[in-house]
Amino acid sequence: GGTFELSASTTTQFSGDNIRSAATDGAHDFWAAGDSSGTYYLGTASAPATVQNAVTSTRVISVFNGNLCFTVGSGMARGLYGFNGLPVAAASATHLIDGGSTSSPFGFAVNAAGTVAYIADESSVLFGGGIQKWTKTAGTWSLAYVLTNAGTGSRSLTVDFSQTHPLIYATTT
Repeated sequence: GGTFELSASTTTQFSGDNIRSAATDGAHDFWAAGDSSGTYYLGTASAPATVQNAVTSTRVISVFNGNLCFTVGSGMARGLYGFNGLPVAAASATHLIDGGSTSSPFGFAVNAAGTVAYIADESSVLFGGGIQKWTKTAGTWSLAYVLTNAGTGSRSLTVDFSQTHPLIYATTT
């Protein structure tokens, strides 16, 4: 209809840098991730705040199973990080999946049980690029396999976990 609502904004975060991704819980709470700014909260439950800035080079941020998660693809320990719940103030992120020093993860999806994760990695196939399937057993994440997309890495994905075998939609590099 040509109309929109500006739900959240900031004039102090991401200055001279970029927002790479944003996520919502669907209840007017928003989080943004950026190159050197870490994770920032913008929403209605609390005042805008830096959730964390210890882990930088964040790429994609999303909410899965009531937890805020994000990927890191350069500099810091690369892989998938997560918070316990949806923080609106300073909190520490946990390094859930370590992709290794040559990984370059972007998009990701986690099943409802929290036992399967798919991560799109833009690295060359020689360094694990493609779509990585990770499984969690007894509290430990392990790489199950990598779909190599005819020799190219991946940047974004979404997964339909409602099927017997998950249906993956992805973009390649």
